[in-house]
Amino acid sequence: MLEHTSLRDLFRILLPLLCFFHQMPGAENYIQIDPSSLVVRFGSPASANCSTNVTHNNMGWEASQGSIDKTFNVTLITWSVEQLDKWDIKPLCFINGEEQDMKSLTVTVYKPLDQVTLSTENHTMTEGSQYNLICEVLNVAPVYLLTVSWYKGGMLIKQENFSHENETKNPVNKTVTLQISPNRTDDGVQYSCEAELKLGPEGPQPPPKMKSDFLNITVHYGPEFSNCPGVVDLKEGTSLTGICDVTGNPFPHSTWKKDGSTIDPANPLKRTSAGMYEIIVRNIQKSLTVNVIYGPELSCGHSYTVREGNEFNPNCSVVGYPSYNMSWDKNGAVDFPLRMQKGDAGQYTLIVSNNVNFILHAVEINVLYQPSSISELHSANVSIGEDVVLKCASKGKPRPRYKWIYHHASNVQITDQDGVSLLHIKHAGGANIGTYLCIAYNDLGKQRQEVRVHVEGAEQECPLSLSSHHVLVEYGETVNVKCLSSVSNATLKWRFRDTEVNNDTLVIDSALDYLDWNLNATCYGHFVGLGGCSKDLNITIYKHPEKVSISIKNHSGPMIEGNSYTLQCDVQNTGPLELLTVNWNKVKGQTGNEDFIKPRILANESTTLTISPSRNDTSYSCSAELRLGEKNSHIIRSNPLYIEVHYKPTIWKNIPLVVPVFYGYSEKLYCNASGNPKPTITWFYKNKQTSGENLTVNEQGVYTCVADNSVGNDTKVISVVIEEDYLPLIAGFVALVVVIISVFFVSIYTIYYKNTKMGHYTVEGAKPKAQNGDVAQNGKNTTIPMKKIPNDSAILFLDARCELVLSPPELLVEYGASASVDCSTATPSTHFSMGWKVPQGVVHVMKDVQLITWKVETLMHWDIQPICFLNPLSTQCFVKLPVTVYKLPDRVSISIVGHEGPMIEGKQYELQCDVYNFAPVHLLTVNWYKGQHLVAKTSFSDSTKTPVNQSTRFHMSLNRDDDGVRYWCEAELKLSRTRAGAQTPFEVASQVLGLTVHYSPQVSSGVEIFNETTEDIVLNCTVTANPPPRYTWNSTNLGKEFNIGHPVLVLSSLSSGNYTCTASNGIGSVSKLFIVQAKPRGGNRTTFWAIVGPFVGLAVVMIVGYVLVKKRTIKK
Repeated sequence: MLEHTSLRDLFRILLPLLCFFHQMPGAENYIQIDPSSLVVRFGSPASANCSTNVTHNNMGWEASQGSIDKTFNVTLITWSVEQLDKWDIKPLCFINGEEQDMKSLTVTVYKPLDQVTLSTENHTMTEGSQYNLICEVLNVAPVYLLTVSWYKGGMLIKQENFSHENETKNPVNKTVTLQISPNRTDDGVQYSCEAELKLGPEGPQPPPKMKSDFLNITVHYGPEFSNCPGVVDLKEGTSLTGICDVTGNPFPHSTWKKDGSTIDPANPLKRTSAGMYEIIVRNIQKSLTVNVIYGPELSCGHSYTVREGNEFNPNCSVVGYPSYNMSWDKNGAVDFPLRMQKGDAGQYTLIVSNNVNFILHAVEINVLYQPSSISELHSANVSIGEDVVLKCASKGKPRPRYKWIYHHASNVQITDQDGVSLLHIKHAGGANIGTYLCIAYNDLGKQRQEVRVHVEGAEQECPLSLSSHHVLVEYGETVNVKCLSSVSNATLKWRFRDTEVNNDTLVIDSALDYLDWNLNATCYGHFVGLGGCSKDLNITIYKHPEKVSISIKNHSGPMIEGNSYTLQCDVQNTGPLELLTVNWNKVKGQTGNEDFIKPRILANESTTLTISPSRNDTSYSCSAELRLGEKNSHIIRSNPLYIEVHYKPTIWKNIPLVVPVFYGYSEKLYCNASGNPKPTITWFYKNKQTSGENLTVNEQGVYTCVADNSVGNDTKVISVVIEEDYLPLIAGFVALVVVIISVFFVSIYTIYYKNTKMGHYTVEGAKPKAQNGDVAQNGKNTTIPMKKIPNDSAILFLDARCELVLSPPELLVEYGASASVDCSTATPSTHFSMGWKVPQGVVHVMKDVQLITWKVETLMHWDIQPICFLNPLSTQCFVKLPVTVYKLPDRVSISIVGHEGPMIEGKQYELQCDVYNFAPVHLLTVNWYKGQHLVAKTSFSDSTKTPVNQSTRFHMSLNRDDDGVRYWCEAELKLSRTRAGAQTPFEVASQVLGLTVHYSPQVSSGVEIFNETTEDIVLNCTVTANPPPRYTWNSTNLGKEFNIGHPVLVLSSLSSGNYTCTASNGIGSVSKLFIVQAKPRGGNRTTFWAIVGPFVGLAVVMIVGYVLVKKRTIKK
């Protein structure tokens, strides 16, 4: 601790002492000369200051020029000369104090160079000799500050100074020598020397210097050979220039020879130029062997394609000199030939090398291989209406292409992407059931895999149809039946009578060698994806009867009513008999028919009918018909067989059994009877006998009428009763009662009129009752103003800062047409960008816009919903554009379901309307028209948007008024349902289907009575029917058919009687009875007036009473 304290104290003592001694003045410190040294050009002015900061007696300058004597009381004194003319001057500043102190001023006096020259003994030099270059610097001082620099071209090669000659300060001439030994490279080189006075920083800047002129030297050498080995390798196309160059100065001339011939070494060398050359220069000869390097000339492609499994050796070759080696590399050395596999594909490097060159050549080897086994393809079992996607994937090179083999349907679409094929089934149905074969193939091979799609709830379709499922072939004719398929280019064949016909048309020749009238044929088709399916055809060969005749078996002459007789119908040469029906007919309708089950050969056939004829039977006929359907219906009728039926008389039942006769009058009794032969009428009364149908009687008694013919007789007893005639008395009584009632009525009327003033009423003071204010004014109590909302734009408000407007708000466009919609916003400052999101017609996002348009030239999407979006400051908002894409139907057809030929009144039928290839379904309405009247509409709710075929049916029950009516259907796309504007619906109509309706005859009244007094009576039995009816007449007077085929019967006699008209066709028959009662003119009118008279009298009394009352009323 003590030791440390002593050291600190010692330091404190020594520090002030050191500072004191540092500040003590010395001779070199208290005399200052400024500047301390001078560089002055000879003859120029010069000056310097000498100062001190110590006390002195005097001070001054001692110099060979410009001395200053002692000067007192100054601290600064200046040495100065106007022209310095001393070469060696050293001014001295002195101070006289206790001692004299002094300090000298260094002065350098210089003179710039007058001239610098460079010379040599000989400008033409020989390589390898020594030569001196002389540089003379004239009149320069001081020489010890001189520096001489030697330059070869622009390069400094040597510097010399003369600092050792510092004693010489007067101007001198200085000679400097540079010894050189030039070589050929120095030929034409320029030498120079430069003299410079290095006067330091106090001297002028830049320092004085001078350069001599350039000295050009010429160096002679040679001749010499350079680059001339005994053997030289040169590239093809180059020359011998630069090989075995002969150099020298002056330049020597050389001659090249090859095989004794002079050549130009500048000519390009060819590969054939290799050999021995001679070079001759000034009788100097040199030999040279030249090898020509060429190549490598590589013959090798950049890409090769090889099939997998094939042995491959790249056909690569190389020529050149020196000889080359070839090797292959791909992640290591590869030796060819090589049996290629798919893993061997890639890039190979061909290495071509020799001792002078090295080449790399890239070769791409593609290994082609057939498609691999198909993956990711599986069978599918789905429900009806579901969507199905079948995926077929395979790897191969080149990339496999895909082919699907299946039963084509409109709801199947195939897309290929990224080496995979996808088969889409939309809304699977019966048409999609079957197998689906995917084939992946390329040029090297193919792979196939088959799967099956089963749709539950649907039945597999067979795409076969026949022009007719049942063919009728008339014996001796030829008929063609075509087998049709909805699949294009389908291979169809027929199997008929154990023979296959490889054609879609079956020719049926109804030759005699057919063993059967009923034949079957089958159309077969094998369809991709479905397998085989068939349709059966029923064939019936027929022959209409050649003749039909009718006869009575074992009888001739008239028939007796009630007896049995046998009729025989003979049908000649017809078949097949199992389709034969024999109808028995008589005038008033069918009496029976018979079907046959016989051997199927052409035959004659007979059938009998047992009849018990009635009195109205006039004729029988039979007809033969083959049951071939209405279209081929052909009835062969026999000639009518007229019969005469005898029957016993029958007296009419409407003859009264009791006939009253007024006393004093006579009455005629009628006894009408029918019978064949015509009966004779005989009256019996009181053993009296009178003939005739009418008998006039005036006596009471019993009268017997007997009708008699050859078959029998009938008797009727009529009682005649005599009565008094009270009719006049009754008539008088009635007239009296009428008079009494009239008088009573007039009296009552008069009394009532007086008491009640009948007919005088007043409405004075009457006020109409106000309408109840609560009445609803027929539903129009108030008128509510309604504001119509425009429908030409759609606005979607998502938030306060997001407003989008579409124009138009909805789009209705035909498939394949152009479409354009504007999307705008009213708030451009609050969003970053806006755009459209669409699968077709891409619109890029745009910034700082208020309107953006989506537009497509050809719309190719059925189900598309563009979205306009807006990116505001907060969150994204959007609006969807409803788009309806439609396609008009290709055609529309109407047909009758399951029926051909005329229709029958009262039966039910179906019409079918087919609409082909249209979209969308939900806009379709099928309108059914009867004539020009709309009778039904059918709409659809199916959401399918792609084109489909659609069918709908209409049920109808026909009557006779529908005969000739035309039906048609119309497909209407209700495009006006959308809000895209007032669109007119598109309509496509079918062809017109005319109906033929067969109906039976019909009459409005079954009985018509004629009470005629004239002589001409017209009975009109005309009825409407289709086909037109056949008319027959029957009469009780004639007892047989007459006037056949005529609907009108004109009677020219006054014969009373019943006349029956029958109208019949193939549908039915109807009869009408005409009752004709002819009466003579005149007769007793007593009864008539007895009844009518009282009513006439009553009418007269009432008229008189009314006139009297009216007059009385007027007077009042």
